Amino acid sequence: MSSLTQALISYAQSGGKDTSALMRALAQPRQRPQPPDQQTPYGQAGTEAGPPEPAYSGSGQLTLPTSWKGTHTTSGMDWGSMTAEDIMAKAGTYVGAPEPGVVKYFHPTGAQGGGSMLFDPDAPGGDYWLGHIAQGMPAGTRIKRRGQRIARVSADHAAPHVHIDRR
Repeated sequence: MSSLTQALISYAQSGGKDTSALMRALAQPRQRPQPPDQQTPYGQAGTEAGPPEPAYSGSGQLTLPTSWKGTHTTSGMDWGSMTAEDIMAKAGTYVGAPEPGVVKYFHPTGAQGGGSMLFDPDAPGGDYWLGHIAQGMPAGTRIKRRGQRIARVSADHAAPHVHIDRR
């Protein structure tokens, strides 16, 4: 049990009167929780994959994952089940490709706050749909490696993020 958890328990047991342990615990540096070893992979329904890859690769770039756990559907795509995920990032952050492939299209508007892209990976599997992006590469652009810049996070959405889905 973490020191913060122990401090919260002590604080609750004191009826909110003993704040000293809580304040000491809050002053301590905390580590981010590590993801569990086994997460439900996602990216394409029914596809087995390893644990999701980290999204950020440093230097202010968001490198998109090839697998994730879907949290909602992509509005207007008629792809069915909850296969999409939103990855929060600052507006203007570079977006790196999840893997090598070809940009099928980039539309600068129409994604309810930014543009959209359809990306066809070289590896077997479905296309990626990306939303809420700006300054995307034009259709036909060959992406040679994972992490190669393909767009930026749009500033036209109230909560800047990249919406990713795969069919």
